[in-house]
Amino acid sequence: PTVLVVGAGYVGEQLVRSFSQHYSVFALDISEARRSSLRAQFAERSSVRVIGSLSDSVAAQAFDLALISVPTILRADCQSVDSAHIQAAAATVLPHARPGSTVVVESSVTVGMTRQLFAAFRARGVYVGFSPERVDPGRTSPAFEQISKVVSGIDAASLAQVQRFYEPVFASVVSVASLETAEFSKLFENCQRLMLVAYVNEMADVCASKGIDIHEVCAASATKPFGYTAFSPSLGAGGHCIPVNPWYILANCEAPLLREAARRNQARPAEKALEIAAAAKRIAEGRGVSQARVLMLGLAFKPGQASLAYAPAFIAAQHLTQHGLAVSYLDDAVASAPWPRLE
Repeated sequence: PTVLVVGAGYVGEQLVRSFSQHYSVFALDISEARRSSLRAQFAERSSVRVIGSLSDSVAAQAFDLALISVPTILRADCQSVDSAHIQAAAATVLPHARPGSTVVVESSVTVGMTRQLFAAFRARGVYVGFSPERVDPGRTSPAFEQISKVVSGIDAASLAQVQRFYEPVFASVVSVASLETAEFSKLFENCQRLMLVAYVNEMADVCASKGIDIHEVCAASATKPFGYTAFSPSLGAGGHCIPVNPWYILANCEAPLLREAARRNQARPAEKALEIAAAAKRIAEGRGVSQARVLMLGLAFKPGQASLAYAPAFIAAQHLTQHGLAVSYLDDAVASAPWPRLE
């Protein structure tokens, strides 16, 4: 069987790596830089070919399974869902999808989007499924293939086809009743994390108002062996998923508590930057220094990763600059940013 991976970013790359151990794989990505990187990474794997368009390969057009792993992002307002990439992927794949082939969406989507965008495929005899990606950048254990894989189909026949392709790749394949169940499961698990991040950050502010050390509170609470999940206070949640996924639920669902948590997470970097700027300026004035300076220890959304996507530290640094502070940063993973980097 031939597998086509549409969108070979950090999620698609992992799909290419895993599925190519069992199938012939074409990695399709429109970025020339990304294609060059992929070719270098998979140079020793004959089962992988990297292409920039389906017109580049007749063999790729004859895929048996297409995996859609394009970015799902927010618009400039950081709240409205932008589905342009997945719509473009559907338009790219549809003309080449043969009856009997299978298309599975791996990208995070709003509830109902897979059915909305891909029902036309099923009408043409193409099997349709949704399987939410569970890629955690930087995590090496457990291995990607050892993480349980949730799968679904637009109908029973589609689910059976998805299972047939996925079971050789993953140690555990978990089937659910509908596309919508699978779609919501991904959003549900990520939004739970966002809610806990927002909660511990709010409690950090409460502790500060009472003169209590939140870190000591967290350490004490973590000694309880049941009924408690350990989280530490921060500038907020960043990355491609955690701060974005709430807005995918909120696009067509009412969830006031989640909405408030998402709003608080978005607002926190600017609020903390204002507090830091005021404190830094007081210190600078006391020392007779004309411009306050701030060193950011870590800039990306998580340690060891270069991505600045919705990174709270990066957003805070932007606000600190706007407040007139001289910003520099120390982060070995981030090679380039608008401020001086300390080695």
